Amino acid sequence: MGFRFYRTLQHLSIDIVLGAVILLRFFSKLLEVTVEWPVYVLLASAVWSVYTIDHIRDSVSTKKSGRDRYLFHKQYARPLKITIILVVMFSSICIFYIPESVLISGLVLTSLCLLYILFQSRLAQLGLKELYVATMYSLGILLAPFSIAESFDIYMFLVLLTLAFLNLTIFSWFEIQQDEQDSFSSIAIILGKGKTEMLILSVCALGLALGISGLVFVFNLSIFFLLMTGLFSFLTLKKEWSSKMERYRTVGDAVFILPIFFELF
Repeated sequence: MGFRFYRTLQHLSIDIVLGAVILLRFFSKLLEVTVEWPVYVLLASAVWSVYTIDHIRDSVSTKKSGRDRYLFHKQYARPLKITIILVVMFSSICIFYIPESVLISGLVLTSLCLLYILFQSRLAQLGLKELYVATMYSLGILLAPFSIAESFDIYMFLVLLTLAFLNLTIFSWFEIQQDEQDSFSSIAIILGKGKTEMLILSVCALGLALGISGLVFVFNLSIFFLLMTGLFSFLTLKKEWSSKMERYRTVGDAVFILPIFFELF
């Protein structure tokens, strides 16, 4: 019963939304800026809407897929579409309660999201979908803190971009067979399984080096980065364990919630 409930939350991308909100709080504290609640609402709404639209579109384009996530979105497509409209309408009210600098940044990000929705299949065919989504995700979380702080921290951006890219690439690597059956494209299909594994491990190695180098000046962020990169390395090296019951997806999304422990201790 509990496992089924958690799977439903996963299908609804609730864990991804929660991770995004926690990361926004985490980076805001690192930059010592205050982000008001409307920004959190807008981020949560944007992340959930984009992911849900993406899943609904995928579920429609593949009629014979046996993946639980697509079957779920196919079955509940109508109520999910209505919910998206309501979420967008409600979150739009929050636009009037955010700083002008954040609003301008948000409009730029909204344009990037619309481009993704329009050209998703083309990006996938070019093997750029994972990098594009990772960039959108990273900017979506960091734009508000950066705008309020009036600074752009390249280290923070690279940390989050690396982790988001690893997350998405590992998922495409584990799901390469399913994607081929559903006639989907991904970075793993473009590069092949062997080269994608080498890419993942290479990025993990670079991530570990980047995390170690950052221990001197951003300790909490670097510890978080090293821990997450280590977990992604583990998922890749322990393929048999990770593939059972889609553990790679459970762990891969759950790691973004880890910064909550910096709130507790």
